[in-house]
Parts: sequence; structure tokens; C-alpha cells
Amino acid sequence: MQHAETLPPGVYADEEFYRWEVARIFSGGWHCVGHVGQLPETGDYRAFEIVGVPLILVRGDDLQLRVFSNTCRHRAMPLLEDSGRCRRIRCPFHSWTYGLDGALLRTPGMEQAAEFCHDDYGLVALRVEDSHGLVFVNFDRNAPRLTEFLGDFADVHAPWSFSNMRATRRRGFEVACNWKLFIQVFMEYYHLPSVHPDSLCETRYQPSDDEQAGTGGFISVFGLHEGTGAVLQTANRETLPAIASLHGKWVNGSRYTHILPSTILCATRDCMWFFECYPQGPDRTKLYMNSCFPKDSVALPEFETMVARYYERWDMALDEDIAILEKQQLGVGSPLARPGRISHLESAVGYFETWLAARVSATT
Repeated sequence: MQHAETLPPGVYADEEFYRWEVARIFSGGWHCVGHVGQLPETGDYRAFEIVGVPLILVRGDDLQLRVFSNTCRHRAMPLLEDSGRCRRIRCPFHSWTYGLDGALLRTPGMEQAAEFCHDDYGLVALRVEDSHGLVFVNFDRNAPRLTEFLGDFADVHAPWSFSNMRATRRRGFEVACNWKLFIQVFMEYYHLPSVHPDSLCETRYQPSDDEQAGTGGFISVFGLHEGTGAVLQTANRETLPAIASLHGKWVNGSRYTHILPSTILCATRDCMWFFECYPQGPDRTKLYMNSCFPKDSVALPEFETMVARYYERWDMALDEDIAILEKQQLGVGSPLARPGRISHLESAVGYFETWLAARVSATT
């Protein structure tokens, strides 16, 4: 990375390039859509979109999570909105009704339709798999399985015991910037002194590893620091216990990981947080931040009081990032913007841009 340059700024602002990303990256990648514990009961559902495609995530009668197209097989009416719980999925237009497994159950007014078979008109299903509590969706039925795609992700992240964590908050927000810009600012330390002098830099961060860990479809770097890194350090605030499975250097640092193309997470000494990323166009992104803590910490009587300190820090840092990213989006849209050089403090940015450039080269 010592000689690396950034990609042309236009890849963060150009409408045509965004359409290429939709067709070539998002149509066949694994996309995180939440945590398995967020829809715990039969019939729990969430309606959402990935690059403009309306979808439903629902917990079935067999307690399996499934993802369906959020369009009725009759005349493509959207079926569900927002989130909630249902026993069946009923179209609000003509009352075609589906089971939680996507099967078509009821079609009032279709008695005279010749050779009409319910089995031919179930909801269109997508591939859905989970790993370490994270739920992923893929449009491509021929893509490698999630575990195959992730490679040694499990080994690299084993010290933090993700499977022993619960999701405690899901905060949604939108940013007027390209999806890649948000991911990149999350994955580098270079901006910390300038953008986060109060919210983050009270924690003494050391530069992250220059080399990424792992051999799967992800980029991951680890950096040492004092304390949790997830709570403002003013007045020596008390923090939650360290994750019981952590030993050695893992107790005193954070691992930042980018699961390609658009999922990012951080694991630190007492918690983990991850972002669902939903591009809305070349210059707007919808995101959900999910906060996760060990089950033992969540069970503590003082957890709700203490976790509020974590949310305060995260919200403060996000507001600072959003302000700078929306200004950066104005810059990448300038016809005079040119590629720059990449610092050793943002090596993960270089790895991601190298991956993206290789995808472009493979399709041109």
C-alpha cells in the first residue's frame, strides 16, 4: 500500500457507475440484513429494500428465517410495511394470502380461473443464511454458500464469541453520501484526530495492523488501544465487563472488519457493533447500526444504565462522521476532483479499492 492511489472520485458520485454496482456487485453478493435475535417469534417480520428491490424477512412457523420478494404474485402489490408480527401474509389489494413459508393459501375471486394452481404462485424466495448471529441475503442462487464465501472469518473473529451476543439496539439513519464513503471512514484511523477529537480520541488508539487478516470475502484490521474504546472516557466512567473469551492482546484493542461488499462491524473488549448498509443511489445511503453485547452483560441489573453510555458515544461519533461525509460527497462530485494517495493509516481503504478495481477490470 505504500504507493497506492485512490480510485477516481467519480466512482463515488456517478449515476452510471452506481448502476454498474447494482448489476455487478449487489446482484450477487451476501448482504447483512440484521441479527437473528431481532425477529425471535413466529410471524415476526421486517420489510426492507436492497438497491430498490422490496423484500420481506420473516420468521416462519418452523422458526426458520426466510426472505421473500415483497410483491404479491397477483398484480405485484407490496404486501407488508415496516415491521411487526403476522399469522399470514395478506395482500391489501385483493386479499391473496400467503403462509409464512411463502405458499399461496387463499385467492378469493379466482374460482373461475382455468387450470389455476396455487402451487405455481407462491412468493418468490431469496437465499438467506446466517453466520455468528448475522443474517445475510443473496439474490444469486448460484453464489457460493455464505460459509464458503466468508472463508476463515470464524477463526479470525473467534476470540469475541459473536454467537454468545445479543442485539440490544438497532438505530436507523440516512446519510447524504455514497455507500462506499461510509464504509471507508469506518475502516480507517486517519480521520480520528480531525473528526473525533472529543468522542473518540480520548481513547489512545495505536495504528491498526497494516496487513489485513483472513483469506475470505472480508477485509479486517486490528488496532490496540486503552480501555473499551466504546465509552466516552470523561470522569472515568465505569464500563461493562470484558468479554470472557478474550485473552492477550485481544483484550486491549478493536477489530474492524468489512464483509464485502457492504457490511461492516467492530469487535472490541466488551461489545460488538455492525452496520446494515442499503444504498439509495450514488449519493445517499440508508444504514442501521446494531449494538451487541454478551448475554452475561445484558443480564446484569445495571445493564440498561450502563449501556446508555455506549449509545451516547456511538451517537456522538456518528453525528461527527455524518457531517464530514456529507461534505466529502460534495467534493467527489466535483468535475475537478482527482485521485489522491492513501496513507498507511487507511490501508483497509486501499484493500477495498483494489478489490473494487479488480471487479471493474473483470467486466470491461
